[in-house]
Amino acid sequence: EAWQKLIRILKHEILNSISPLKLIAAGMMDTIKPDTPGDPKAMLTESDLEVLQTGMRTIHARATGLSKFLDAYSNLYQVPEPQFEAVNVLSLLKGLETLFRDQFSAEQIGFRMEDTCPDRSIRLDKRLIEQVLINLINNAIDALKETSTKRIVLSASENSRDFIISVKDNGKGIPADQMESIFIPFFSTKERGNGIGLSFSQHVMSLHNGFLKGISQPGKGSEFQLIFRMILNN
Repeated sequence: EAWQKLIRILKHEILNSISPLKLIAAGMMDTIKPDTPGDPKAMLTESDLEVLQTGMRTIHARATGLSKFLDAYSNLYQVPEPQFEAVNVLSLLKGLETLFRDQFSAEQIGFRMEDTCPDRSIRLDKRLIEQVLINLINNAIDALKETSTKRIVLSASENSRDFIISVKDNGKGIPADQMESIFIPFFSTKERGNGIGLSFSQHVMSLHNGFLKGISQPGKGSEFQLIFRMILNN
């Protein structure tokens, strides 16, 4: 709730500055563009005009880009109410295997699926959980970029308390000092990451009365577990 409030405040305050900035930049671009050869604005040299127009275009583009960026973050927690249904876990995992099969082949990633409870169904929102697993598999693929022998394991298991779906890779891993921050909005271990994926995934799991757990060791890989409390699914 605190993160949602912070995001709303950030959006409100920053947009108050961005909106007039966009309008001013657009107006200045029109102002400095000569309408006719005899227009006084034509007294500016071509070099002057080019510098001014380039600057205005840059301001306008960055303001527009930042607006879109803020919209993405403001929608981070606007997840539809989960539609729970009984979903066969093995079928769910096989669907993901099919979805990524060509990419695994193209990037020479060895994929294995393990399901110790093939007939198990649990109540979840299939669309949301699929999106979480797609995010995690894409993260695993990114983590394998510099690994020679690439492996991803997708598995399902259960114990007396929890049902667990796991995505495990043998990639570069995550430094210990970053692990405590990976679920915080805006934080990313990727050079071009936006910090949305894991935070969104954790939020989806909270809507399922569960949570997302990350385990990682630098140089040996990472494992992310979707942990569903059995009381929800019995």
